[in-house]
Amino acid sequence: MQRHVGWASEAAASSLLSDMSPMDASERFTSDCWVASTVLKKRLNYNASRFNQMLEEHGGVETARRLINSDTPSQGFGVLWEHHRLDLSVEAIAILPDYEGLLTAVERASARRRLTDHGFDVDVYLKRAQIQRPPWDVPPTQGAR
Repeated sequence: MQRHVGWASEAAASSLLSDMSPMDASERFTSDCWVASTVLKKRLNYNASRFNQMLEEHGGVETARRLINSDTPSQGFGVLWEHHRLDLSVEAIAILPDYEGLLTAVERASARRRLTDHGFDVDVYLKRAQIQRPPWDVPPTQGAR
């Protein structure tokens, strides 16, 4: 069964930022994780409290590493899968081209594999991301925390 990967009905998104420095990319990644968590709470009424705690303690990149390197998907991943919103997962954020240098190739491949194993069309998601940012991405002045 194919899962929803579109965001055309969501708020307009900004263009990709392709020339970020590693520090900028790390900060942006963490920000994107916070925004996705907020969207998850507002749209699905699910509070990803453990994910939020991990973000507070470790930042986005280390949180992603821990979740992606886990043998099993997180509870939050399961909730997203049930609601056809894997585009809000840390795995989906991690495979965006903007963040290629933040995680190892193995970690990115693991994230991609987890998504595809759960019916998420990664290729469509990445093609759409070339045109517009995913719906959870908002300008920094409208931060989600």
